[in-house]
Amino acid sequence: MKLGPIARAATVIAWPALLFLGGWPSAMAQDRVSGHVSAGWRGVWQSGSDAKYDQHVDLDDGVRLFDFAFSYLPEAQDGPWLPDRVDLQASNLGGDPYDSMRLDVQKYGAYRFTYQRQSSDYFYDDSALGSEFPDADGNFRRFDFERDTDRAKLELDLSDRARLFVGYDRYEKSGKSLTVLDVEREEFELNKPIDETFQSFEFGLSYAWDRVNLTWTERYRDFDDDSSISLSEFSLGSEPAEPTELDFFFLDLPYQYDGWEHQLAVNARPLDRLTLTANVIIGDLDADLKARERSQGVDFLGRPFARDISGTGGIDQDRDLYDVSVAYDVSEAISVFGRYRWHELKQSGDSQFEQDAVSRWD
Repeated sequence: MKLGPIARAATVIAWPALLFLGGWPSAMAQDRVSGHVSAGWRGVWQSGSDAKYDQHVDLDDGVRLFDFAFSYLPEAQDGPWLPDRVDLQASNLGGDPYDSMRLDVQKYGAYRFTYQRQSSDYFYDDSALGSEFPDADGNFRRFDFERDTDRAKLELDLSDRARLFVGYDRYEKSGKSLTVLDVEREEFELNKPIDETFQSFEFGLSYAWDRVNLTWTERYRDFDDDSSISLSEFSLGSEPAEPTELDFFFLDLPYQYDGWEHQLAVNARPLDRLTLTANVIIGDLDADLKARERSQGVDFLGRPFARDISGTGGIDQDRDLYDVSVAYDVSEAISVFGRYRWHELKQSGDSQFEQDAVSRWD
């Protein structure tokens, strides 16, 4: 694996873009616009295992936007809601395994809006044996998926003391993987698609007195995982000499949960040397579980089998968190502090399979 030429190619070819655009901020200073761009073409020369290269480096040929920043500060405003400042930043766009973008729009004394997006690729394949890695034991689990995170938040200044805010977060994970599952005392390589989505919505109000700041937040969270494991064709497993065989195997395990979270935070400084903070969080969660297995083959005793098993389940959860701390500044160099934290978790659940087996727990 030749990593030296990769670094040199990316650096040398990106320099012309930096030099060409270096005068942009000074040329447009009268319009209060500034920024920079770093772009170029990357060439990759690699030898050896493609899987190991993708697992540890995963950089490809092509045109890339390595770094971008743009700031706009208008001198005059034609409306009460037009922004005073706009900032846009981006890095590693064009196909790299890690890229990001951030947008900030602000009107001083009125509002602030922020949007962030981060993406990453993950690849793992350690199953190569034989000529490439003759001494390896082999790990038959493989992963190839993407992760995308979006965050947006809007803050509105209702007055000099009051601030209203709303926010939205989303995390999505999608791709494919290969896992190993024990079926009838034999290990089989099975496909396991990845499809997960997490969302969080929040809104709240913050109010500041002279020595006390209070923030109330309501938050709703939702998570979905469309989990499944499958083998769509005949397989002898990891030990072909053993009697266990699978004609097909499908295991569906989707689950979902949602819940609310209520939060109250207080930060007070009744004396110049004394600081008090308190945080209260009360939340609940409701999870729904489903499962169904459909399989057919020959078991470890050489007997044919066919299964179609399904079931459902659920979990209810309640959480209470109380956190209080006190800090006193004895001097500029010495502070004395204490903290009390109390956390209670209560949950109960049940599951049922084929209408004849039921379990409940608290």
